[in-house]
Amino acid sequence: MLTDNSPGTVVEIINYRNMYGCAALSPYSAPNFLHQSGGTDPVSHILTFATPLLSFGFTIPADTAPSAFPMWSITAYDGGTPIATAGHSWISCCHSPLTSSLSGSHILSVVINSNNGRFAAFSNIPPHNMILETAASVPEPSTLALLPTGIVALRFRRLRGNRER
Repeated sequence: MLTDNSPGTVVEIINYRNMYGCAALSPYSAPNFLHQSGGTDPVSHILTFATPLLSFGFTIPADTAPSAFPMWSITAYDGGTPIATAGHSWISCCHSPLTSSLSGSHILSVVINSNNGRFAAFSNIPPHNMILETAASVPEPSTLALLPTGIVALRFRRLRGNRER
């Protein structure tokens, strides 16, 4: 769920072909990316997840023309506690795709912040190719405690079956 975008901004999914005449970005996978527009001051938005994540990965597409990207940070939270951060503390230009990943045992949300210095072409970074890794089902400790009992019961049954023959 997308929440708390900065006042006066809009966060939307955009096809790169519809931005700057297809001359600004070069996503290497799907043509769509998350875009926040409408702000020239520091902007942010929050992605909240219904199921806790183990990791949140993303790619910032390459720029195909000299396009300035803002300074940015993405922070993963477990409730109100920050557990991982990635980012760039400078305005960047002319780069290949940037891939990053945040890891934690219980990521409930990520906050995407940026500051374009009233200069960069984008209000916020345009992440795409997001990878959300959820926790695999882990057996309860009581289930694991019963496992040896089940193995003993199967062994006993097998021995008993062999004696009856």
